[in-house]
Formats: sequence, C-alpha cells, structure tokens
Amino acid sequence: MKQIPPLHFAVPVWGERYVKTFLEICLPAQLSPANIPALHKKKYNLYKIYTTNKDYERIEASPAFRALQRIISVSTEFIEMPNRGTADEKYKIKSDCYRNALLSATHNRAALLALNADIVLANGFVRSVVDLLSEGKRVIEVPGPRGLQEPIARALSARFRGSDGVAISIEPVDLSDLWVKNLHPQLAMHFVEGRKGDPFHPSHLYWPVGDEGVIIRGFHLYPIVVYPRDSSAVFKGTIDDDLVSSLKVARHERYLAQDSRRLFCCELSPPDIHVGRMADRGDLHRYIEFYSSYAQSNIHNLEHEIIVTGTMDLGPEWTLRRKQSAEFVELLLKQYRARQRRQSVPNILRLAWSKCSRLMKRLRILRPS
Repeated sequence: MKQIPPLHFAVPVWGERYVKTFLEICLPAQLSPANIPALHKKKYNLYKIYTTNKDYERIEASPAFRALQRIISVSTEFIEMPNRGTADEKYKIKSDCYRNALLSATHNRAALLALNADIVLANGFVRSVVDLLSEGKRVIEVPGPRGLQEPIARALSARFRGSDGVAISIEPVDLSDLWVKNLHPQLAMHFVEGRKGDPFHPSHLYWPVGDEGVIIRGFHLYPIVVYPRDSSAVFKGTIDDDLVSSLKVARHERYLAQDSRRLFCCELSPPDIHVGRMADRGDLHRYIEFYSSYAQSNIHNLEHEIIVTGTMDLGPEWTLRRKQSAEFVELLLKQYRARQRRQSVPNILRLAWSKCSRLMKRLRILRPS
C-alpha cells in the first residue's frame, strides 16, 4: 500500500451548452457518494475550474457548485476566449488549461484528474482512482466513448438523481447500459465491420456484441488520471497523444479501464458533433498511415481489449467477437511493424552514408601534403 497523493481535479468549461451539461449532469455525477464525497477531507485536494468571467456567474449560482464547495477546496482560473475561435483554437486553449493543471499537480506532488466538462463518471470512479493510486498506479486511461447527450441526460436526471435534488448516482453497469442503448451516431465510423469504403476513423475499433455491448480496441486512450514524478511530463498536441509516453512510467504503473462493469465514464454530445473522415473502411494501408503519424507508443494500446456492457453476465457471443477483434488487431500490428521496418532501412543507410562521409573528410584532412 503506497501513500495516496493529493488529488487535483481540472475542468475547462465555457459556452452555454457545455456549462449547462456540466452543472446539470456531469458535476452532479461527480457528487455521488463514492466519488468526490468519498475523499478524505485533505486540505491539499483541489478542484480547479477554467472558465470565462461571463460563464462563472452561472457556475457560481449553481446548487451543484455550492455543494462542491462544501466538500473540497475549489478555485477558478479565468481564460480569454477569441470572439470567433476555430475548433483548433478551442482545443489549444483546453490543452493549455491541462498543461497549467499538470504543472500545478507536479509542483504539489498531486495526481491530476483531467476532466472534460461533458464527461459523466459512474459512482465509485473517484474511489477506484484512490485505490489504484494506493496500489502504485501513475496513469489511469479510459476509452471515454461518446453517447447521445439528450436521452442519457434525461434518464440520469429522471432515474438517478438523489433526494437532495443535486447529486446523480449511477453504478458503472447501469451507465454502461445507458451508453450502449444511446451510442452517438459518430461512432459508426469506428465499427470495423460494415460497408467497405464508408467513412472510417481508426482511432478506436469497435465490434458490437448483439445488444449486450461493444468490444473496443483504442489507439487513442484518454489519460484521465496522471501522477507525474517531475516536470518533464509534457504533451505537444492533445492530452491523449503523447503525454503518457513523456511520463516514462513502467507498464505496471499504468491501468486501463478494460471492463465497464468496474470502472466507466462516457462523454455526452449532441448528434451534430462531427469528427472528420480519416480513412475509408477496409483501407488497412490508410489505417497504418494514421497510426504511424502519432507517438509510436500508442500502437501498443490496440493490444488491449476493452469490454463495455450493460449486463453483468456475458453471453456466449462474446467469445467469438473477442477472438475476431484479437485476430484483426494482430493483422494490423503485423502490417504496422512491417512498415516500420521498411522505413528504418533508408534511415540506417543514410546514417551509414553520413558516417562514411565524415570519415572520408577526416582522411583527407589527415593525409600528408
């Protein structure tokens, strides 16, 4: 049992829709009994909100925010948003918020929970984080799949809100069931099987298992908890690309939420949220190109199977689907490694030629006149 570090929560949130979702659904879910209220009342725990002056007025007046203030130290950092910021600019601002929070957590030897404003944590998520940190974990990763905002939020509010009228408490298997029944339409781009040539996004690979759930193989996993050793922990683009590789943690210090019946969270998005077309379904060559454009360490994420299910007992179809997902990933990894070997040959030749050129120059310099 290792000493549990302080916990720093960081939530960038701005804009009417995100603030509403955060205050009415996502923050209340964090207030469920086995989430933030389960923390020991350490003065070093911190909940930090990154928002605009305008949005803070609404946040400050919220019953959920006032309830949060009663159980953990809360601070706010105000950010400036461009009048008509592009999606890339907004992602950059969000990433800068996480960089700021990461530096603060590192300085205070705390673990950082990097939360999105629209992420719903099942009851027990925070308690599980504490348990995993006590076991020596330094990174906790989740797939964080998108679900349809309106039906999930409506069900959470109607069926899982507590008697205080604020907190929402839903167990992992029940939240998984809600997600399975309300998959975001964008996720069709992750289904490996389907019509060849349709839009596809290889960041996640999905295999449906009847109406019981989904098997996920995730290239990009979300590091929702990081416990850095020093200030060398950085990331260039977004938090789910190269942050984990910069942490230099051992394999046994990483934990992936592979079974939604124990640990689960999902994002809530309206149906019009869209992610660009990265490939055509069935174009394995393009999948490999996509993977090769990111940190090489991410490729190992595909080796791990993630089960998301709304039932406690898995039916017989899971056995076949798990075998199919493993075989497909084995094929992808084989092609990826072959591409890496092909690319390494020219690099080796260039290095050898460079060394040879330097040697020839030295010989000409040393040759007597």
